[in-house]
Formats: sequence, C-alpha cells, structure tokens
Amino acid sequence: MGEEVDIEVRPRLQERVAAGSLELPVLSEVASQVIAQTSREDANAKDLTDPLKRDQALGGSLLRLANSPLYLPRTPIVSLQQAVSRLGMATIRQIAMVISCQTRAFSVKGHEPMVRARV
Repeated sequence: MGEEVDIEVRPRLQERVAAGSLELPVLSEVASQVIAQTSREDANAKDLTDPLKRDQALGGSLLRLANSPLYLPRTPIVSLQQAVSRLGMATIRQIAMVISCQTRAFSVKGHEPMVRARV
C-alpha cells in the first residue's frame, strides 16, 4: 500500500512544487522555541521550562518519557525542569519535532490515517 500511495502522491506534489502552490506546515511556536533553545551551546533546563509549560502535549510527552522504563528514574520525575535535565537537549529537540509532526504541523485533510501510520 505504501508504494501505491507514493505513486499517487508524488506527481501531485511535484506539480504543486513546480507551480509554487505548495504550502508547507509550520511548527508550533513552542516547538520552534524549543528547537532553537536546544541548538544553543549555552542552553539549560531552566530556559526550556517556560515555553514547555505552554504546550501541554509536548510537556506531558516529556514527563512520560522521562518517567518511562527507558530512563529508569530512581524517583518519579515531577517537573519539566527535571525531565529536561534527565533527557538532555538532543532528545528534547527530537521529541519536539516528533510531537509537532504528530499533532498540529502535519494535519492533512483526508490523509490523517496515512500520516499517523508514517510518523
């Protein structure tokens, strides 16, 4: 099924790119801020907590991941600052991209199941 869909979508995508009518999705303001902050060498957990508090999906995902068996916390991680410290800047940046792709940025009417399947 994946190749079939690619064959159908590719010509339409190329056509829209050539016509200049392709509108690319935009990351949320919080995801953009988080990605920019985590790319800085002087970034710290405290700087990231304010923007993360404004995005419940992203903040909740970070807390769940920080408390997951993958990171085996000795005590529960209860704050975003703890989660950011635990996960590290590179992981936070990756999570911000993934959550944005799953939620807001890539909502394509009529193609939701396909987008969810590929994320």
